[in-house]
Amino acid sequence: MQGVSDAVEYLSATDQHSLLEKYGYSDRVAFDRALQDGRRELSEAQQVRADTLRANDKRLASLLAACAFAGVAALMGALATYDITATRKQRAASITF
Repeated sequence: MQGVSDAVEYLSATDQHSLLEKYGYSDRVAFDRALQDGRRELSEAQQVRADTLRANDKRLASLLAACAFAGVAALMGALATYDITATRKQRAASITF
């Protein structure tokens, strides 16, 4: 609609009227109102999308923190298991000699 609005400004009054009627508007005022309504709706949609993205970012940050914690816990568990196994083998070797 912005392109049509820009183009209408370069036309004569009769050409403006015929072009606006072609797109279903009775006059320039109705077209300008529709353009403003479209801009308002777009602004509202952008705000809703920004809020949704912000909420998704928070959820993603929480998920990444949980994954990092699980990774650290798994690594510590693996190291503890390795340490226990190595200690048992050392004890078993020291007992047999």
